[in-house]
Amino acid sequence: MTTIDELKHLIAQRALATARDPRPRAIIRVGAIGHRNITDDVCDKITHTVREILNQIRQSAEEALKKTEISEQFTEGLELVVISPLAEGADRLIAHAGIDLNYRLGAILPFDILDYEATFDLGNKDTAVDDFHTLLDAAKLPDGHGIIILDGDTTEGKPRDAAFMRCANTVTRWSDILIAILSEDRWNSQTGQSVRGAIDMGVPVIVIDPKESGYFTLHINAEVTGPSSCEQGERLGQLVVSLLAPSVNPAHTSGEPVGVESSFGLAAYRSEHVDCDLSRACDFEYSGPYLAKTSAPAWAKCWLGLNKSIEKHIAGLPTKPNSWNNNGPFVWDLPFDRTTAAPIIDLYLRYHRADVVANAYGELQRSVQIIIAILGVATVTFAALSALTVKYSTTFSSLELVSLAIALNYVWVSHRQAWLDRWLDCRLLAEIFRYSKFLLLTGLASPFAELRGPYAAEDSERTWARDHAQSVLRAHRLSVPGRGSAAAKDAVGLIANYIAAQCIEGQARYHYKTGHFRLKYGKALKTLGVVASIATLVLVGAKAVLAFLLSYQAIPLSPMIALCRNVGTVLAVVFPALTAGLLAMRAIGEHDVVGLRSLAMMKALEREKQIVKNAPSMQALGDHMLRIARTLLHDVAGWRELYSEKHLES
Repeated sequence: MTTIDELKHLIAQRALATARDPRPRAIIRVGAIGHRNITDDVCDKITHTVREILNQIRQSAEEALKKTEISEQFTEGLELVVISPLAEGADRLIAHAGIDLNYRLGAILPFDILDYEATFDLGNKDTAVDDFHTLLDAAKLPDGHGIIILDGDTTEGKPRDAAFMRCANTVTRWSDILIAILSEDRWNSQTGQSVRGAIDMGVPVIVIDPKESGYFTLHINAEVTGPSSCEQGERLGQLVVSLLAPSVNPAHTSGEPVGVESSFGLAAYRSEHVDCDLSRACDFEYSGPYLAKTSAPAWAKCWLGLNKSIEKHIAGLPTKPNSWNNNGPFVWDLPFDRTTAAPIIDLYLRYHRADVVANAYGELQRSVQIIIAILGVATVTFAALSALTVKYSTTFSSLELVSLAIALNYVWVSHRQAWLDRWLDCRLLAEIFRYSKFLLLTGLASPFAELRGPYAAEDSERTWARDHAQSVLRAHRLSVPGRGSAAAKDAVGLIANYIAAQCIEGQARYHYKTGHFRLKYGKALKTLGVVASIATLVLVGAKAVLAFLLSYQAIPLSPMIALCRNVGTVLAVVFPALTAGLLAMRAIGEHDVVGLRSLAMMKALEREKQIVKNAPSMQALGDHMLRIARTLLHDVAGWRELYSEKHLES
């Protein structure tokens, strides 16, 4: 088992490089499924066709990476992968063709190796087993793309058939392009059902019919390009380009229409000031080696911490007792070996980098929002004083102008540097990586079907953050602790407990804290607003009474009375401005909405915890985690929609 010290060593190996450049290598994964029985007379022809397809994928990818807008999304190099269940027949044929063309090999098996070997019954058993182990050795980390051993039921009949189907579907989820060797008259077979499922999922599928082994059919969504079409090769090339190309201009942010230039995108994310300090405490979840400094000018960054200090005071206010409590232990006793842990550590580092950048800009945005509200009140105050004091009118008018200019400058800089977009995009990016790490522990590749290939290339909702997440997740190798080249029986239970403690309980704890805090924050702003409104009403009333008494000479106009009248006039202007500022801060923060949503999410996660802890198999655990990850990421997307228009000038 890998120790904490070894995990820290892995972080030390990767942390500095990720801080400097978070881009992954360009990679395309080709899935391999098909019939087990392939006659010798067509085997060579099918191999030739497969090699042609794999060569075209390589050539198209290399040509695509010559384009600047594509190459700048990746570090140097191109990695091509074949992912196969390594069954006899088509699976191995495609795997061998890939290895011959310098593709890496990844293997996903339906159940334990010895049980799998028992299903090799088409020829010489010893030869089949030897070939299987040769391919397994090629797939092992770190030189290969990795191995995942699922925990399917080996009982003959429907249980074992279901295990094979699950394996094929898992290969599909890990693939950007699927090659299937499938006879036209066998679309109702298990292979045919897997192919139909892949097409329905939006995965591009290349079908080779053994009866026409020199040709292939290309299925992209609902469109089919047959072997007689002269556009077939061109469409395959376009498909490969679309897998690597960004769906939107990298300089665009999600809140802006195409054609509007923004200062934030992947290039800006790469250049963020992220410091790496390996001596910092690391819990492999929330805290780690990175610290981020915003790109804001010093006169804006000087307010960093203002929001935190206010929140710290509000968080200390008394709250109603709640029976919910998290007693889950910190868990990192997963059955890792060092190579299996590396992809998980890499995802953690990418999460942590995006997280610290999001936190830095979130704090900057909120702190400067408070300063702008204060400057707004100050501007109104100076305007009122300027109107009442002739002697210092010029001074107060100048201060009014300076306050307004500073506030507008903050607004201009925030838009120019896209503080809000940096905060929200990096938060979304961080959460995608965080939940993807938990999915990777269950053998799944991505939380969203739309984070694959060209599925949503024309979708206006796609952003640079989603494109980057897609590239990162595509580059991760097959890695499940205890379900690699040697399967551990207790792996599922350990992983389930880890997910329950670190993902579900951790998020429930976060939502519990956030929910109550946001409700307190909203209540505090509401209380201050009510106090300011009442004070305004009292002042206006007192001012009216004083004016009435002076008009009828009921009281003499002494210097003290005149001073009180002037102060009352100023305050009667200032307090409404203060009330408006408090209302604006409350509206921008959406504290009541966020608070209630967080408490509702906390209760939902508490219900999910026991379901996950009781998961009987990797399949069940993966299904539960996929549902939870989608729920949590949709919640993040909902928060993003909530805040996406909350600019400083609001």
